[in-house]
Amino acid sequence: MMTSSSIVGHPPQQVDANELSSSISEFDVSYVVSIYNKSLTLPHVLKSLKNQQGSFSIEYIFVDDASTDNSLNLLQTETANWKNTIIIENAQNAGPSIRFNQGIRFNQGVQRARGCFLCLFDADDILPPDAIAVMLNLIDHYGADMVRGKQLRISGVAESNNLTIGPNPRHRISDHPLDVMLGRGYVRMTWLVRKTLFDCTSGFDERIFLRDEALRLRLGAYGRRLVDLRETVNYASEESERKHSNRSQLHHDALPRVRRHIADWDSYFGTTFT
Repeated sequence: MMTSSSIVGHPPQQVDANELSSSISEFDVSYVVSIYNKSLTLPHVLKSLKNQQGSFSIEYIFVDDASTDNSLNLLQTETANWKNTIIIENAQNAGPSIRFNQGIRFNQGVQRARGCFLCLFDADDILPPDAIAVMLNLIDHYGADMVRGKQLRISGVAESNNLTIGPNPRHRISDHPLDVMLGRGYVRMTWLVRKTLFDCTSGFDERIFLRDEALRLRLGAYGRRLVDLRETVNYASEESERKHSNRSQLHHDALPRVRRHIADWDSYFGTTFT
């Protein structure tokens, strides 16, 4: 099991454009999926991944957060013949922030995710079959660092074959990503982000048990160009969210998350937080 260290966000700084675009990657996209007790939705999630259209190269990284249901066994069975697949098992539940970092970053000095772009989501998120291809095309066309699309929560489990974005998606371009993030708030989205940009942010804040939503602000601060995709690229089950969400943990994390975010960014805003 990987031993985690505290990872915090840093105030924005000037990042050389070459730094964000120059990297040697073995794959075009790394899917990084955090799993905790998602046996109900996991088969549909895996199906939506395998149904992705396009000629881009892929690696799959699944991080099981000590599931107590059949998620891990199901995952191992369903992906037994998949190429470029890593399954990380854990004996202790630690939360998505730590598990996403574990899948993306380092384990005993070895870099895990080897894709040029990262796609991060939970094991109840269903992608339309053209989702990644659409986002990659937009990033390539506009020379962007990241693209984000909408998430829609639905009753039941979506069948990915019945969903599509289409050839002319609505979108907007911004060379001031942080302004967009501040204007839109912390709405949960699906992201495709250049890995070199993610590395500049120091990743998820591991002091937050649940997913660190402030990561979006750090991506906006370091990023050069954002494609704001005005289409649904992620369908999530409301039933799964109600079953597995830890409301007490949400409330527990809320104030510390805001406090730590302000403290970490103190020098950027030019204020002192006490």
